[in-house]
Amino acid sequence: MTGEAVPLPLAASDRGRSKRARRFYTGISKLGVTLFTASLAMIFLLPLGYMILTSVKDNSQITALNAPLWPASPQSYTAADGKAYPLYQVPLPDGSTQNLALEKPGRIVSTFIDPATGQELQWKGNWRGTSRCC
Repeated sequence: MTGEAVPLPLAASDRGRSKRARRFYTGISKLGVTLFTASLAMIFLLPLGYMILTSVKDNSQITALNAPLWPASPQSYTAADGKAYPLYQVPLPDGSTQNLALEKPGRIVSTFIDPATGQELQWKGNWRGTSRCC
């Protein structure tokens, strides 16, 4: 036996590839492993981010259905009598939407107040189908 090591031929040999191609495929494989590891770390840390965002919200926002992910308080309109009414995005008959304050909710007809003019509006429709302004 001789003291020299003989290289064994491998099935996936890089003999046919140039140095540039080997460097490219090595870079792509390193990038793939890095992206896979980063995505796993992000998935692992998502509950921590949700917990941090939830800790700075107030109780009314935590229980609200369509509340945004960031801490925010819903907009309201204070009428001349001193009462605060929540603002909703209400679709109007002409197809546009307007921010109106809900005064008297109803199943078929609801009463809204226009914050710009202070006038009451009768709106036909279920007020629960509208979304809150935030």
